[in-house]
Amino acid sequence: MLGFYAIFLYLRAPDILIQGRFWAEEGNIFYANAWNMSPLHALFVVYGGYINLGASGATLITRYMYIPLEYAPYVTTFIGFLFQLTPIYLLLTASDEWLQPFHTRILATLLLLFIPESSEISLQSLHIQFHLALACTIIVFLNTHKKHQRYLKLFLLFWAPLCGLLPIVLIPIFVGKYLVEKDRLRLEQTIAIIIGGSIQMAFFLFNIRYNIDLNNVSITRNSHISFYDFCNVFYIRDLIFPFLGHRHQFALDMMGRIFILVQDHKRSLQACVATFVTFGIFISIFIRYPKTRPAIPLLISIILFSCVAIYGAIGGTVQLINPYFSERYTFISQALLSILILYFSVTLPYWGKIFVNIIILWLLIIGSYNFFQTFPEAKDGAGHIWQNELQKWRKDPNYHPKIWCSGWYIIIPKQLQDAKIDNP
Repeated sequence: MLGFYAIFLYLRAPDILIQGRFWAEEGNIFYANAWNMSPLHALFVVYGGYINLGASGATLITRYMYIPLEYAPYVTTFIGFLFQLTPIYLLLTASDEWLQPFHTRILATLLLLFIPESSEISLQSLHIQFHLALACTIIVFLNTHKKHQRYLKLFLLFWAPLCGLLPIVLIPIFVGKYLVEKDRLRLEQTIAIIIGGSIQMAFFLFNIRYNIDLNNVSITRNSHISFYDFCNVFYIRDLIFPFLGHRHQFALDMMGRIFILVQDHKRSLQACVATFVTFGIFISIFIRYPKTRPAIPLLISIILFSCVAIYGAIGGTVQLINPYFSERYTFISQALLSILILYFSVTLPYWGKIFVNIIILWLLIIGSYNFFQTFPEAKDGAGHIWQNELQKWRKDPNYHPKIWCSGWYIIIPKQLQDAKIDNP
């Protein structure tokens, strides 16, 4: 199943592995930092308001393994790829009884591969935090009755908050699970994510006080959320797109209408009703069928991650409604919804299982089509072939190789420029 998962990631974007690609800040900021700063400074540099040990660590490995410039993007791509496999690996190797049937693990693989919009955070180290946040949610959802993958899970829970702020929102859920279960392994997991989250928050708060952020350009984030924002985003990204696709005319029309309403600061009754009905169905299932209740943390996580994403979104709520944009903000909620639906397919009574399996089949039909409908930047460097860009730089030392769309480029570090002069 892992091999199948990996092959489809390659089939969606083969040029990334054939040509090499740095993703935006991954090359422009973090790879340059690895060469231009001391290792400790480069590792813990604050960018965007927080530290990202996923991107800084991957580029430092590339730097201090002395990987030639031609092959540097392959290292960061491979590291990002490994962490991208982490959530599905945790599910496929879980000891939970409901995941033991082979067909359930097949569905888990297909759902996590095809349902969440993931091309924007695929095969690169910059957005490792989103895969790790999903992995942490899976850990808090799975049982801890056996010492299964104990140290791997503790490492992931400690490491995830050091790559971004998102995993920190799970701390209350871990605390709640421990208070309910009174399990020593759950306590260890809770302590691990609290320690990692505390380190991240220390840098985050220190930056607010002393402004040590490397990013000199002000990032306009939403810094606002309302119930209507949540309904609009959930309706479009978690209901319309997964069930109808990005290219269906009805889906595009609905997206357009919601987009205009959000721009005009108006409410969508349709989005509010659809969101109410969806969560009402989930809650009624939990009340009616006790076997489904272990999945309550998934539903709480969906709400928390969606709220944090909307509040911190660059460009505001309106950007979260666009297809092919801001996939990172909705990836986790879409992935968790697919896991929640899969869990219902196992724990509901007979006719409930039949109905949910029909939903899963429909989602996979639509999702497998959506999977390949990506924007150019997710497939390669938006037409900028890394090897060709390096050739342009070698002909003109003042040229800055382009690495992504929208004017992203990399200034070749001085040490590599000197090496080029020494070894023409």
